[in-house]
Amino acid sequence: MDDIVSQYENAPWQCLIDGHWKACAGDTVRRVDPSTGIARANRQVGSPSQMLAAIAAADSVQDDWAQLPVETRFSYLETLRDLIARDAECFAKLIAHEMGAPLPFARAQQVGGALAHLDAFIAQKTASFDDAQTDPAHRLRYEPFGVAALITPWNWPLNQVILKLGAAMAAGCTSVLKPSELTPLTALHLGNLCLEAGIPAGVINIVPGDGTIGEILVSDPRIAVVSFTGSTRAGRDVQQAAGLRPTILELGGKSPNLLFTDCNLETAVAQGVAHCFRNSGQSCNAASWMLVEQSIYDQTLERAASEAARYVPGGDLEIGPVISATQMERIQRLLETGLDEGARCIFGGPGLARPAGFFPKPTILADVRPGTTLLQEEIFGPVLTITPFGTEAEAIKLANSTPYGLAAYVQTGDPDRADRVSRALRAGMVQVNGTSRAPGTPFGGVDASGHGREAGLAGIRAFQYTKSISGAARRS
Repeated sequence: MDDIVSQYENAPWQCLIDGHWKACAGDTVRRVDPSTGIARANRQVGSPSQMLAAIAAADSVQDDWAQLPVETRFSYLETLRDLIARDAECFAKLIAHEMGAPLPFARAQQVGGALAHLDAFIAQKTASFDDAQTDPAHRLRYEPFGVAALITPWNWPLNQVILKLGAAMAAGCTSVLKPSELTPLTALHLGNLCLEAGIPAGVINIVPGDGTIGEILVSDPRIAVVSFTGSTRAGRDVQQAAGLRPTILELGGKSPNLLFTDCNLETAVAQGVAHCFRNSGQSCNAASWMLVEQSIYDQTLERAASEAARYVPGGDLEIGPVISATQMERIQRLLETGLDEGARCIFGGPGLARPAGFFPKPTILADVRPGTTLLQEEIFGPVLTITPFGTEAEAIKLANSTPYGLAAYVQTGDPDRADRVSRALRAGMVQVNGTSRAPGTPFGGVDASGHGREAGLAGIRAFQYTKSISGAARRS
């Protein structure tokens, strides 16, 4: 076991409260290595009293943090960014250990993505927090809401923390972070770097915990804004607990990928399979539903099955396990349901890809009919569903037929069609012909995929309210 992994794996979990580490004193959680299925040492999460102490610490310094010059807040972000870059390999090893992600993927995507998002926040340090309007007697200010509750998932354990914590810090909010009890070690190491960066005590507090601890955090009246990433079901509970307070909810998705006859089919299929299987399918914006024009449907199925073979154990693009036995079993149930409802398996299928650990077979199901279970529920595993369509109008109607509205993907050689279809899709993000989202581009969805935006200036503004000031001269 690597030294950095041993340092955290062999020690009790701790809470960072008001600049000090305190041993977690809450319930004990059972832990299992997703790569082997072997039990790890059980650990205690934070207790209710520790969560309340963390909230009190954040509340006690909120005004001081908000009143710091913007440049000072961003200087802390810059220092933290440099420390994360220094420890990039440490983070990659912790992520690979906790969730089973292949180390090259953890380095390039999990850690690399987090650094890119932090750079995008830092690039906004020149954005005005006090904007003059056309009339010099009237202006707008962007004020921090106050103490932020940050609840992050297990599937992107550094990236998701940075998207929330970086934005809150830049906006002028102090924070209480509750990382998932399935992958807290990454957040604990980040907490140590926050201390090393000299970020004032109480500005960042970390309490590892389960849903019960999260409920205490969200329902506390001292919390002014809530940012949550997780399932749609849990997001509804968070919204109800938050009441009238602002929320940023980044929830589930069933993201359609539309392939038209005039696309570059070889590239579109390779990228589509990769985007679905990336992170073992455990991404809310995974391109998990491929919609294919009828004239290229058979070719697409053949190419997709061939491409999927690269992701099996021993393949050149091997993927990791899913996070838990519970998730593994859920994927198996959904696959069986899909087959019962008429889907046709052209690659993979129910069962394990390896004898140990939580490795579902990378799977492709064809002829998946609209309205069936697989197109209404987020699978969150390496499962690609494929459906044919006849016309552009039908493709758009199908793509918009799910409860979700997070991401969508369009593959076509016709620029006019790309624009037309992108406008018609009900999704918070649309990517055309494999174009990657730039760091800092707003991330978020509509409908059952949540609301609010993360990343870049939009992510910072989500932690602020707009104040109009009339008649008072602007200070230089």
